[in-house]
Amino acid sequence: MIRIGRALVAALLLLSFLTGAAVAERQVVLSFLGDCTIGNEERLMRQENGFAMVAQREGYAYFFQNVRDLLAEDDLTVANFEGVLKEDYHRQAKKTYCFRGLPAYADILRLGSVEAVSLANNHTMDYGQLGYDTTRQALTDAGIAHCNTDEPYIFEKDGIRIGLVGIYAAGFYAKRNMMKEAVQNLRDQGVNAVVVMVHAGTEYDTTHSRNQMLIAHLLIDSGADLVIGSHPHVLQGTEVYGQRSILYSMGNFVFGGNAKVRSLETIIARVTLTFSEDGAYQGQQLRLYPAHISSDPVTNNYQPVLVSGDAAAAVYDRIDRDSVGTPVIEVQNDVYRDYRYVPAQEGDVQP
Repeated sequence: MIRIGRALVAALLLLSFLTGAAVAERQVVLSFLGDCTIGNEERLMRQENGFAMVAQREGYAYFFQNVRDLLAEDDLTVANFEGVLKEDYHRQAKKTYCFRGLPAYADILRLGSVEAVSLANNHTMDYGQLGYDTTRQALTDAGIAHCNTDEPYIFEKDGIRIGLVGIYAAGFYAKRNMMKEAVQNLRDQGVNAVVVMVHAGTEYDTTHSRNQMLIAHLLIDSGADLVIGSHPHVLQGTEVYGQRSILYSMGNFVFGGNAKVRSLETIIARVTLTFSEDGAYQGQQLRLYPAHISSDPVTNNYQPVLVSGDAAAAVYDRIDRDSVGTPVIEVQNDVYRDYRYVPAQEGDVQP
């Protein structure tokens, strides 16, 4: 009996130690979406299958209804917001494409469980400074956080602070110092991890460019823990560099910019960041959910849907063809793909 009692005590102590270790480890779960244009060109405002008319006909909850439950599971969902929220078309820029939605459309994001966006892209100023200001105000009124290069956003959960910054990276060599400073600014604020939403690359090129790689590597060398790319409007590959993950292009997501589908494949990227009890960064794991930007492969219905079977395999194949190295896949099925956990380097100290 005595020996059984001692064994039981030892087992309980071991269980207590393991439970304590699990509790001591903290996690923050982030989801990322590609380009979201919550509006359309002025010429499409009254077109039957334009975004504005679909919003009027179907209601604001329509656009994210197929993925909202999944996005609601995480701690924070972040998208690249490509366009302007403004009541009228005045001060429209003289350029080929300008995208606008009503300020009330910010509720589309809220109803879709999207809590934050990056405004660092080539459509933020489609309607000048006034359009930028009305966009920021509409997002704020809807409770949607936003970030830009000079306006980072810090998300906090249980004492862990994640800094998010957006960078429109056209002109890499001229902006190198700006990129370094943007990351260092967040480091100086004492965040536990830095996420950069970078807008770079060539539109509709399924292969990431040398400049995209240089930018991503520079950001990680400067102290970023995760780099999420946008702008090409198509899916590109992934890379693990410096024990940090890079997604070169997420593709489109809810994208009112095209009434016709130009590229169907997209993903929801979920990244779990792990920290020690005292907040030190420990590592990250990437999970990808294959999706299409529209359930209609020809006419864009602006309603992304998760996919499986051959459609999911095509999404994975698109990513693999442009990925750097051979990322280790731990789990792959019709629902998602898990990559191997990427631990911080031994002795890893951020700048």
